[in-house]
Amino acid sequence: MLGLLERSESFALPDAANAVPSHGYYLIAANGYAGSPTRDESLAANNLSGTAGHALLVAKTTNVTGCADPAIVDRVGYGASATCPEGGSGQHTASPGSGSSVSRKPGGSFGHGQDTDINSDDFLAAQASAFHNRASVPASPPVLLGNVKNTLFLTKGPTGSQLDWARAAGATGYRIYRGTTSGFLSGSPAPWQTTADPMWIDPTVPVPILFYVVKATDGTGESPE
Repeated sequence: MLGLLERSESFALPDAANAVPSHGYYLIAANGYAGSPTRDESLAANNLSGTAGHALLVAKTTNVTGCADPAIVDRVGYGASATCPEGGSGQHTASPGSGSSVSRKPGGSFGHGQDTDINSDDFLAAQASAFHNRASVPASPPVLLGNVKNTLFLTKGPTGSQLDWARAAGATGYRIYRGTTSGFLSGSPAPWQTTADPMWIDPTVPVPILFYVVKATDGTGESPE
């Protein structure tokens, strides 16, 4: 089910014989769409605003009651005046403009599955529209990176503080972040160190205290934790 924030539009889900394949696509477009490939479902005469608005995936066929309606499965706010993008005010994705689209990361043949619940982080920059429908070749999502999180341990070694953690699935390396306050990552710092091995020794004397966060990377993306 897809609709604008101000109203809901319901659609018939495909039956088992015409189901969307795993990692496949489903194209919904208004009556003015005459492109290729053909749409799978119609928005009838309803069009999304070209400057700002919201698209919602909703688990009911009646109108939503607002941003916090529990039936909202997913939402995206685009354009500067979007009032309730995921992540809160100001976390909208860009308005794409004529002939362009915004799509979720990672993009291309990897598909569009990233969803951190912050619209400004989850969408690629606006680019020329490239539509897919149910008959299109399904995406091939990248291997999900495992998290380091609870496997990180800090011990005192002979030459400094030693950090050890378990290897994360899909990782080609690790990014170590270091700060002097517990919330230092909110400032989006650059990694302090990078390493291919699941350990690091910091010879710095922690005065008064140091905080560490280690995230896995595949050379492009980064694990959430």
